[in-house]
Amino acid sequence: MHSWSQPLLYELKDFRKFLRLCQVFDKNAGRLVPFVPTAVQLRLADCLLTERRVIILKARQIGASTIIRAYFTWKALVSTEPLRLGIMSYTHESATYLHSLDKSFVESLPASMKRKLDSATARTIKFKDTGAELRSFTAGMKGGGTRSYALSDLHLSEFAHYDDQEEVLSNAVSTVGEGGQIVIETTANGPGDKYHQLVTEAGENGWTLFWSPWFEHAAYAKQARFGLNNCTHMTQPERQLKSKWNLSSDQMYWRRTMIGTMGADKFSQEYPATPEEAFTATSKSYLQPKHLEGVEIKGGPASGPSKEIYLVPVEGFEDRPLVLGVDVAAGNGHDYSCITAIDIEIGQPVFHYYCNDESPSRISERILNMCEKWDIKSVLVESNGMGGIVLQRLRDFGLDKHLLWKTEDGNDWTTNKWSKLKALEELRGRLEDGNIKVMWRGLADELALLVTGQKGTAPRAAKGHHDDIVISTALAFIASLGIPSIANRSIKDSMMQRWKLQCKLDRRRSQPLPWKIANL
Repeated sequence: MHSWSQPLLYELKDFRKFLRLCQVFDKNAGRLVPFVPTAVQLRLADCLLTERRVIILKARQIGASTIIRAYFTWKALVSTEPLRLGIMSYTHESATYLHSLDKSFVESLPASMKRKLDSATARTIKFKDTGAELRSFTAGMKGGGTRSYALSDLHLSEFAHYDDQEEVLSNAVSTVGEGGQIVIETTANGPGDKYHQLVTEAGENGWTLFWSPWFEHAAYAKQARFGLNNCTHMTQPERQLKSKWNLSSDQMYWRRTMIGTMGADKFSQEYPATPEEAFTATSKSYLQPKHLEGVEIKGGPASGPSKEIYLVPVEGFEDRPLVLGVDVAAGNGHDYSCITAIDIEIGQPVFHYYCNDESPSRISERILNMCEKWDIKSVLVESNGMGGIVLQRLRDFGLDKHLLWKTEDGNDWTTNKWSKLKALEELRGRLEDGNIKVMWRGLADELALLVTGQKGTAPRAAKGHHDDIVISTALAFIASLGIPSIANRSIKDSMMQRWKLQCKLDRRRSQPLPWKIANL
């Protein structure tokens, strides 16, 4: 049993009162000082006390990990059971640092609250009387190192930077169980990963989102110097943001200096003003957020080994004039085979099928069944790789040769860096022209994770992600090009208008200016 006096026990039982006993290292002072939580940290503390699944989206350096470590240390201290509370971080160094916060909180307790320790190592703190334990892990270990280690609660720090978020989270949920607590704390690392999915679906997936924008933190301000020396006055967009978020000039000046140092893309990711901004595409992305503005995103993300997605009512689907784009994989559980159907009258993707466990022969049979059920006008399957097997099988089945897409020279489609770029540019052009009004979330997620190619290569999926749905959709648009339709005519009209406008601009640029430009 604990030997604490009742007043001290009362102080320890209340988490907010416990925080008054904690000390943290002040880099400026070079010593331990009393921990004075900010309003944001206290708001996070309330969330930790009430929710079992907490996912935190935040700006950098707001002290979230400090308050979480204080909370976990407090849980270990007040427990009368041998709880095992884990902290996992992306690297060994960061895991060690976070574990050092636990040690600091334990060691800074008043002498009357000191507890005998069974062990105190670089990775473990274990109390002798209750057996309650605080333990650190590194995400780089297999399964995050928790696969064979039962935990009651777990703090996942910098989760968005883990190499295998899916596996780590699966192991975390398994080891903690339904009754345990999991806290995910991180800055964003781009769109489309598991962390982005958890944030987007928070409230519906059992997770509670704790969100804190950069301007909630008093440290993120700098004495404004707009209009002084070589610093220009606040721009119109800056004034609009200042008004929108009710910011001070000092906050806006800090924002400008940070963007000048790290760039706008990195600033939005590290110091977001909205949850959406945290996942804004970077300059390496093939598409930018503007490309999906006005597009209605329907359905959930791609998940599981296979799925059929209808974006229009199934009733009457067989009467729609369709073209198919097909991207074929080996069916060995890795890359996906995808079939996309586009309604050529409206110029919209209306159906997707994807799977990672069907052989090319099975995919051939599926395409043949679609051609028998639906009004298919053209089918484009790449001829290289596994697609060649599908094409040959379709011909063996006796599929009408006029349905199989051919180039003007009578050849099958071969995917290389140039033809892939051509197909992707066709898809991007449809988005830029506003012709695509509705899109499946699985396609939108893949588009967000397309990155520009290097050294002449075509755009590709970001590391660890897929672009199979994108490719099948792009191929379907290529297949639709030679088929007259209302949608295609409107697209051609739009292209002609753009060409006329460009010619007019070129003529104007070639004319001499009617004024002189002063030397600056």
